[in-house]
Amino acid sequence: MSTQDGNTFLVMNGLQTQSARVYNLIDEVVNMIEMGVTHVRISPQSRDTAEVVAQFHAIAQGTLCDPDTKASIAPWAPDIACNGYWHGRPGMEWTNASGIALEQARNSAR
Repeated sequence: MSTQDGNTFLVMNGLQTQSARVYNLIDEVVNMIEMGVTHVRISPQSRDTAEVVAQFHAIAQGTLCDPDTKASIAPWAPDIACNGYWHGRPGMEWTNASGIALEQARNSAR
């Protein structure tokens, strides 16, 4: 399903209705470890799941320290990433490390 302005919104997965965007907390792995989180769930994709798992593992082990880790798995993402719920924002948003929703930042720059 798409919104009226053509953005993907929902996908049907058998009996489930899911967000079309990919919930991605890769930029939060270090913060989660500091909070005491010991496990994360990575949903399997139709392809490239092993590469995504490897990136999460590298960040958790401290061997990948990219300031924009979301970009490190972008080639394997089936759709646009979102992380809004983690930051108390609408779930469809992507919020950067400083907590500013990118769409909000673009609109205030106009």
